[in-house]
Amino acid sequence: MPKSVLFYTDSMSFIRKKIAATALSSWPTSSKHFFYHTRYDIPENLALVNLVNSYEVSVNLVKKLDHANRIQNEKR
Repeated sequence: MPKSVLFYTDSMSFIRKKIAATALSSWPTSSKHFFYHTRYDIPENLALVNLVNSYEVSVNLVKKLDHANRIQNEKR
């Protein structure tokens, strides 16, 4: 696996127009194979643990943002 990979996500189009955006990418750390955007980038080669971790990160981020938003609104 490459040490670093420069890639663009759908969020880049928004960021270039000064619209806040974010992207989440999960790279397999348990595999020496790098399939991202190759012909081997298929469901059979997907690591389920990466999907689960991405889901958990996303849910926790949304909860934290929601909590911060509620606190901000209470201060008004």
